[in-house]
Amino acid sequence: SRVRNGGVGIRIGMQKGVFFVAAVIPGGSADLADGLVREDDEIVAVGEDPVTSTMSMLDVACLLRGPVGEEIAVTLRTRSGYSAGELKTVPLTRIAGEVG
Repeated sequence: SRVRNGGVGIRIGMQKGVFFVAAVIPGGSADLADGLVREDDEIVAVGEDPVTSTMSMLDVACLLRGPVGEEIAVTLRTRSGYSAGELKTVPLTRIAGEVG
């Protein structure tokens, strides 16, 4: 049987070589992570793979997507507010049909 791929429930944006969370999809894995994943957070790494300015949107989306039910650690940097610059690694489970 074919392995179904899913995402972690975020839409990706890119500005000036920085990939960030453009939107958190309601009900998705990222949305259910106790507020740890926020819009505008920079995506620093997915699992062991660093996210760099030389990557494409598709490259980053492919890192985030994978077998449904599999957990992946996503490292984010807060870009705004009182905790700007703070790094956090959030374990997210891939869910069927999720975008990124």
